[in-house]
Amino acid sequence: MKLKLSISTLALLWGFVIALNSHAADDLARLQERLEGVKTLQGNFTQVLRDDDGTVLEESQGRFALERPGKFYWHTLEPFEQLLVSDQKYLWLYDPDLEQVTQRAYDQEQVRATPAAILSDDLQGLSDNFAVRHQGEDNGRTLFTLTPRTHDDMFNELTLAFTDQGLVEIHVHDNLGQQTVFALLNVRRNQSVDQKLFQFVPPKGVDVLVD
Repeated sequence: MKLKLSISTLALLWGFVIALNSHAADDLARLQERLEGVKTLQGNFTQVLRDDDGTVLEESQGRFALERPGKFYWHTLEPFEQLLVSDQKYLWLYDPDLEQVTQRAYDQEQVRATPAAILSDDLQGLSDNFAVRHQGEDNGRTLFTLTPRTHDDMFNELTLAFTDQGLVEIHVHDNLGQQTVFALLNVRRNQSVDQKLFQFVPPKGVDVLVD
């Protein structure tokens, strides 16, 4: 009897695992369907950072451009200027106030875990690096949550919100319990992007740090 019960339990568990894997595959396919037709994105953004109590810590705005695979331009203009650029070989982080530039190889895991890199990366990377869950509908938006498969990424969870017009918001929950919400505005899909945006040359006189 015990042996039969154990076999039955294992069979039920195996069926449950298969169902979970099938559900996960469906969720990934749904997200890929949303993203696969997008070759370029460009527009403006607002960014709001809140602590774990919901208190607003910082608000900023700027403009962005993304092109698959691996190219992105993320320029924060206010209140403090900062520029993040990738040409798929290197990522450059430029802080004019500090007169400092940090250069990193694009294939570093920390670089590819940034929201801009995720959106501009190839779709296979989503399956390899993140568990994807379709969270359903919320106020006319379709939500997908991405959870890193490793525990050393820059965030615990990232949620993408879509409407019929495409991607409209990115929610990032970091390791400190804080949440950053990026709202994408005036978005243009699959239009030609000025390639000069992805080519960064450190200004004269700034410190260049290679990480």
